[in-house]
Formats: sequence, structure tokens, C-alpha cells
Amino acid sequence: MQVSKVELVEVEHSITYGKEMMPYTFFTLDASEKMKYGAFRKTQNDLETTIGQMRREGREIKPQERQEREKEVQNMFMELVTPHFEQSGLEVAKCFAGYGENKKTFVETPYYVLFDDKKPFDAALRVVYWFSTKDENLSCTSNLDYRAEGSIATSPQRHLVYNLLKKVIAEREQDGINFPIVSFKGDFVYFASSELAIPLIVMFRDLLQKVGPEAMNELNILYGEYLNQKNRGEVSDTAVQQKVFREAYEKKTEMELVRAGFIEQKLIVVK
Repeated sequence: MQVSKVELVEVEHSITYGKEMMPYTFFTLDASEKMKYGAFRKTQNDLETTIGQMRREGREIKPQERQEREKEVQNMFMELVTPHFEQSGLEVAKCFAGYGENKKTFVETPYYVLFDDKKPFDAALRVVYWFSTKDENLSCTSNLDYRAEGSIATSPQRHLVYNLLKKVIAEREQDGINFPIVSFKGDFVYFASSELAIPLIVMFRDLLQKVGPEAMNELNILYGEYLNQKNRGEVSDTAVQQKVFREAYEKKTEMELVRAGFIEQKLIVVK
């Protein structure tokens, strides 16, 4: 199971039904893997056909039988993909093979704690994959799911950490440095290739460690003040304060990333 290509693919949003671009990883399979994948798809389709036929007859498959057959399908898929995950340094914690026209098989890793003893931060990341299994061409989306527990001081909130990563990626791309396809959507960071999970997790850890708890707390205060002003509405003085805190937050973010060595200090042109 080898990565053949990565690209942004236009898909339909599951809730808004609008179009959006998602990073996808596409795979090629060897002869043995093709046989395993074909057997998985047949078993999955047979189960879906059985469930549909019984419903049309006004019957339901027994819960225990359904659970056992679903478990069989999931195990078949895990047997196919687990070697690929192990090569990338990842474990598989959960798997579920979905039904319907656009079949998706969900695979999830455990949470990986970023720091031993939860110091300086109590934070963790897991990786979530959605494999498209509707036809013979195997592909997937992959995303990081960030979890922080405890107080603000010890657990930087999701948006603060994502904003740091966004800034680093944007600066490096401007400098002409090739970077994996990364897309920030809602509460998740989507990326391709699927093999880049561990490097991104390491980057998250380095960002937090080098920026440090004191700076993260200051960034949280500035961002909180910006949101407070933003939520008050478009009043003249509020708009001014909102701009002040947003610019202060952005300047502080850039300053801390320069100090931590992730981006370079911008030169100011004197006219």
C-alpha cells in the first residue's frame, strides 16, 4: 500500500452542500493487497445487501449478528491498512466501515500525548482518516484532532495552536519552501500525504515547547480581548478596539514565532 499522489479535490460539504477543496491521498495496492481490498468490499456489500433486503421484508437483522458481521468487515480493512500505519509510526485504535452510496471507512489512532508528565502543556493529538471505499480506487482524507485539558495556562486552546501553525506554513510558503498540503477547517487540520502525520505532530510539539507557556497565556489574553470586542457588534469604539487587539495579537504571534526560530524577522522598508 503505497501513496501514489496527493492533491486537492473538490467535494460537497456534508452539511451546507456547498463545494470545498479537501486534501486527498491516493494509494496503489500490490496484488496481495488488491485481493484483500476486493474481499473487504465484497463482504461489506454483502452485509449491506442483507440489511437492505431484510428491511424491505419488514425484518431487522439481529443486533448480535449485525455486530459480529460488522466486526468482520472492520477487521478485514484493518488487516489491509495496519501495515501502512505501522510504517508511518502510528497505531490503529478504532475502525468502522460505513454504508451508503458514498462508502467511507473511518480509522482513528489513539491520542498521542505531546509532553511527558503533561509539562509544560497538557495536550494531545490523534489522527483521523476517512477512506473512500466506494470503488476499486482507494483514497482518504486525513486530519489531526487536538485535545487540551486542564486550565488555560497549561492547556493552550485549539485556535491558538492552529493559528501558530497557520502562520508558520504561510511564511514558509512565501519563502518558497515546499510544504505538505495543509487545510484548516473548523476544529481540524487536514493534510496530505497521509504519511505526514508524525512529522506534523512533532511540529505541533516543537511549536508549543519553544513558544512556551508564558507567551501562550499572553496570546490567549489578547485573542480573548479581540473576541470580546468582536462579539459586541459594529459600534464605532468597539470596531476600533477590535482592530487594536487583533493587530496586537497578530504582532505578538509573529514576535513569538521569530523568537522561537520558526520564522524570520521581517525587514521594514524605510521610505
